[in-house]
Amino acid sequence: MSVGAILQCTAYSVPHMIVGRIVAGIGNGMNTATAPPWQSETSQAAWRGKLIVIELIMNIAGFSLSNWVTFGFSFLPGGVAWRVPLALQFIFIVILYATVPWLPESPRWLVMKGRFDEAEQILADLEGTEKEDPYIQTQLSEIKFAADYERDHAVRIRDLVRGKKGDQAGTCTMRRLILGMGAQFMQQFSGLFEWWRVRPCIRILTITRNQRYLILFADGIDRICRIQQHHGSSARCRQQCELSALLDHRYSQC
Repeated sequence: MSVGAILQCTAYSVPHMIVGRIVAGIGNGMNTATAPPWQSETSQAAWRGKLIVIELIMNIAGFSLSNWVTFGFSFLPGGVAWRVPLALQFIFIVILYATVPWLPESPRWLVMKGRFDEAEQILADLEGTEKEDPYIQTQLSEIKFAADYERDHAVRIRDLVRGKKGDQAGTCTMRRLILGMGAQFMQQFSGLFEWWRVRPCIRILTITRNQRYLILFADGIDRICRIQQHHGSSARCRQQCELSALLDHRYSQC
């Protein structure tokens, strides 16, 4: 994410920005894929549900904050209007870098690496008790059993993705993968984020009391709703992109 943020802040061409977005997206994907499992493995069972809810709240709050920061800096001229909002993410990156060395390692990962004493100590610290506590020993035994079972019944990535047919049919991994990716794709392709991008323009139009453009904007939203009913999310996404482009062109001339 740090490399992607640097590439985006220093971008002077569209390909440069695209590469930065891709690198940052990969980093963010790695972060979102590893943080929840680590969080569940280093917290008490009674806290796991609450921590998941808190994580989702923080994600939504961060997205809202980024939109308001972008909206505020949009009134400034030149590259500062978009370079500074992109650079502000380093605040959280620095906080993450500063706190990671103090975070406990995953007991499950330690057991898989054969570092049982460290895993036992971390489990005891998380529960606020001693290593000799029967509950800690039970947890450690369960983690060892799960790690040994996964190691003895490991499946190659090639077989996992390809799957099997006939009597040896598996759990339809590719079908599950496509369904999961398809759901996320349809969420993005529906134009939801494009609508959020247009919302600052609504505020600008409301603040300036430009009734003419408010009427045009409302007419455009009405068209989007009608097309959504008849042609689905893809048409809605296209219309929202066109509307956003028209608004961007309008304000670029102001």
